[in-house]
Amino acid sequence: MASIKGFLFTIGFLLFSVSLLSFIVIIFATNYQEDKRVSEIGALDRINTLDSSAQNSLKKIFEAFSNINVSLYASNSNYVIFNETLPNDVKTFRTSLNDFKIFVEQNFPYISINTSELNDTIPLIVMPDKIVYHHVPIDNDATNQIIVTPEELTPNSRLRGYNVIVTHLPDIFCIPTTFPQGNNYFSLTITASTIGIPGTPSTCSIPNQLIDPNLANIVQIGGVIDPDSYLRIEVSNGGVLKIKNTQNSGVVATILRLDNIEGNQTKVMLPDSIIRVSDPTLNIYKKGTARILWFTIIKLIQVLIKPVFIN
Repeated sequence: MASIKGFLFTIGFLLFSVSLLSFIVIIFATNYQEDKRVSEIGALDRINTLDSSAQNSLKKIFEAFSNINVSLYASNSNYVIFNETLPNDVKTFRTSLNDFKIFVEQNFPYISINTSELNDTIPLIVMPDKIVYHHVPIDNDATNQIIVTPEELTPNSRLRGYNVIVTHLPDIFCIPTTFPQGNNYFSLTITASTIGIPGTPSTCSIPNQLIDPNLANIVQIGGVIDPDSYLRIEVSNGGVLKIKNTQNSGVVATILRLDNIEGNQTKVMLPDSIIRVSDPTLNIYKKGTARILWFTIIKLIQVLIKPVFIN
């Protein structure tokens, strides 16, 4: 009998030890998972903080040094307005951008800034339409051609036309313009004016002309003092807009006329994946870009843009 009691006691103690050991393992695993989760949350918080700081810094650099102003005017349609002087000296912008990249990557080893596309063409993307506003550089210091490229233009697209307003040209020679006939559903409005030199024409204008955006619609405004200088505006190849100015000055307002879709958000962004933040220990990373402008139709806030831009 004593041996049976001893055997049962041994079995009971063994079962108790196994249960206690299992309980300890469960507690240890739970604590480990909690510690791991805390580490992941902390890493995500650091990544989000770095990403947000980089976005804000890029936005400030763009606004301060790109010489491109982006704004919105909302009425029956959405108007996205880009203002800049053409040619545009962007040397300071490129220098500031590269200085920012060097500073960030030297001081924060887990963040990288891809500035190659920004340095080359200074692109801006209008979302959700994926319309790209960018430039063709003439040298390392300036850009003299604006290009607007829709993703895909059809009669049902939200992009309905362009308004181009050019001011402060040295002089103007209005060259007669005729447009090719085709599927005319896209509107083009052009107004050009000088800085007011006596004895020269002061304005050239084409009001609300319906065009076929797939054909070559070209408007050329020449210089009087210098015949080799000109302003050239072209819409072709599915609504691609090109504005080229070889005169020594000209303030260009490029206006995208978009249909108003309630509840839709219009955003102007820098290219995607400029910023990449990672935590290699936990294998967590985040890609992002900077938002230059944001607008929601359903929460309409009147933006103070003078209606002189809208024809």
